[in-house]
Amino acid sequence: WYQRRVRATGTALVACVLSNVINSLYFIPETTKLMFDIHAREAKLGLEDEVGVSSPLKRAENATDEDRKVLKKFNINHGISMLVSLVSVGSCGVYLYFVAKGLKF
Repeated sequence: WYQRRVRATGTALVACVLSNVINSLYFIPETTKLMFDIHAREAKLGLEDEVGVSSPLKRAENATDEDRKVLKKFNINHGISMLVSLVSVGSCGVYLYFVAKGLKF
């Protein structure tokens, strides 16, 4: 039982660290770059002042296919980044549970 708990604790910690590293080194910078690209494209088309649920590029008549491709890539990257963040939070919670369960007062 003890070995299984130690293995689960280590696995949770590794999952937490790896998901944070992957998110920090790839998904966050890439998603931020795409976000700024979308803002620049919206400003170029005069859409920067529009308010709505999603990007005005999605429904703008003068948006190109390239604009929509960048928006789609941003949405995919952002979704994956959010899932990786959820994995990180969940695995950190599991790690803390096992650490707290092993404490003896």
